Amino acid sequence: MGSYRDDADGAAITLNSDGTGTYVMANPTQADIHDQLTWKKEKNNYIINLNDSNYDTPIDARLNEDNLSLVGNDEWPNQSFKRVHGDFDVDNFLKEQHAKTSSSTTKDTHSKESSTHARAALKKWASDHHKDTNKIDNLKATTDLSEPDEGWAFVDDNGTEYAIVRNGKVYPRPVIDGGTSSN
Repeated sequence: MGSYRDDADGAAITLNSDGTGTYVMANPTQADIHDQLTWKKEKNNYIINLNDSNYDTPIDARLNEDNLSLVGNDEWPNQSFKRVHGDFDVDNFLKEQHAKTSSSTTKDTHSKESSTHARAALKKWASDHHKDTNKIDNLKATTDLSEPDEGWAFVDDNGTEYAIVRNGKVYPRPVIDGGTSSN
């Protein structure tokens, strides 16, 4: 199958021909994610199962030429990867990602990493509370809060705030919690 990288999220995935593989993600504030996985082809898609107690839902993956897309679900955000041609070493990839993020500002590093996880936490909360999870993919994640480390605010195109996610905890706003608009 091959190796694929997502430099925007600092993630990479390797799919071996025997149905095994590895998923890694550089994390500037905590331990890197380094999960073993299994995969199988099902019709035109692939089903990926991470050997990770935090994510037990199978992830749908689609391969289109050199692009591998992981399709988001209640526990996992959408991710897009580009095929790596030639040899690929996940440990070198992680070092490269850390070198890249350490040269940017701390806020940017924290923001880039945590928005993906904050969106996944918001989708899980929405699913658990029987809310429309499809809408969450279209919300913008912003850190324009009174305190920069307060978390992520998720807003629509009109600037209406739907929720704040702070350290994985969701603080819904009336527009999402009550299901009505506050405009």
